[in-house]
Amino acid sequence: MSDADSQRDLLENDVREFLYTRLDSEWKSGKWSLDELSKFLEQLAKTPANINHLAIIYHLFRAGGAEGFFLEELPAEINRLLHATRRERNFGRRIGRGHIRWSETMSRQHAYSDPTLFCVDQAIKEFDTPANRLLSHYIHEIWDALVGIKTSNRGRIAARSEIVIQTAQEALRTAYLRQARSVTSISSSTLRTAERSKARIYWRAAELWQEFERTRDARDVGLLREILSVGWLAPLSEDDLFEIYVLVQVLRVLENMLCAGNPDRAQYRVMAVGDGAIGTFDGGEWVAKVYFDSAPHNTFSSIFKIADYKYKNILARYSSVMSARRPDICVMLSRKSDEFALPLIVEVKNTPLDTQYGRDSVYKMLGYLSDFEELWSGDRSASRPKAALVLREGVIADDYSASLKEELLLMSRPNLSARLKDFFTAGIASVAQSVV
Repeated sequence: MSDADSQRDLLENDVREFLYTRLDSEWKSGKWSLDELSKFLEQLAKTPANINHLAIIYHLFRAGGAEGFFLEELPAEINRLLHATRRERNFGRRIGRGHIRWSETMSRQHAYSDPTLFCVDQAIKEFDTPANRLLSHYIHEIWDALVGIKTSNRGRIAARSEIVIQTAQEALRTAYLRQARSVTSISSSTLRTAERSKARIYWRAAELWQEFERTRDARDVGLLREILSVGWLAPLSEDDLFEIYVLVQVLRVLENMLCAGNPDRAQYRVMAVGDGAIGTFDGGEWVAKVYFDSAPHNTFSSIFKIADYKYKNILARYSSVMSARRPDICVMLSRKSDEFALPLIVEVKNTPLDTQYGRDSVYKMLGYLSDFEELWSGDRSASRPKAALVLREGVIADDYSASLKEELLLMSRPNLSARLKDFFTAGIASVAQSVV
């Protein structure tokens, strides 16, 4: 496995371990509808075909999934497919395999004065049977679904998918399945025929086809939970996955800092769509709310209005097309004693610091600080740091203590959790004496 694949696996495992636990607790509460779950998937996967993508990943790669059928059963059985037999009577000068009909042969030879003519009953093998049509249709649907998935990710899921694609292609190219007519749907009678077959490959194909259909058209939240438990991170690009990974670190750090191991003091709404807080952490003195991909005038509405954007207001003089900038992660810390609000933002870039994109990202963050300047006005002006830029690697501070007193703090793995904790702790300490 390459270093890139190993890194992706590490990020996926960390995200899955943390978020799936929180998602599961939300599903068990029974308050999430299918529509809300679908919206969450769309937001997370950032692709209009996310349900189909997740369905095919679940169908193939869950424990006991269809991957084994494609990699083991199909190659072993493809050359032993069952066929129907029909009788066909042929006349000709070359005798093929079959039963010679001597009476018809003699009659033809006499009629045409040609002793080389023969009449032969031949058994013709036909692979265009209902069971083979089902098998061909199922294999083609899996192949088509995998080929149609357009992602930029690497990793084991992508590699395993490629092997299934190749196996499906080889099966569809065989002379046997090429004879099976293509169908647009599978009838109940075709399914019954395959289910009653003594050949394992057919009743297995019937089982898998019906499961695949249920998965693609899931109307049961319980089934969707199972789908998510296997492959729900696969649609994410490398950049999106790193963004979600950093979000998980932020949630984990704030939960550990403020909730002191008490799960009742942490409330997750990970499936929140739009501008709702996805995590709320109730500490002894401070309450933290975490927002993902939300504009500051929505996130920090009590202290920041849409008219406070510098960037947006300048563009408004020249263009009617404009929108507020949306940091990746916004955190609102509120002090219980006097409701003092401390806003913090976190931006995520999946690039090292020593690249042009990494350096440009620092410049972008300085733009954020200027654009959102009103967030830290008045009693919040002493806040340090105000924002964090998380890069993939390469951040080493000459004087880390001094960097915590700057407006912008840079950080990267491998000590990301510790750096995030320092970021929040320093921010709280910098406004310890502030009053509303």
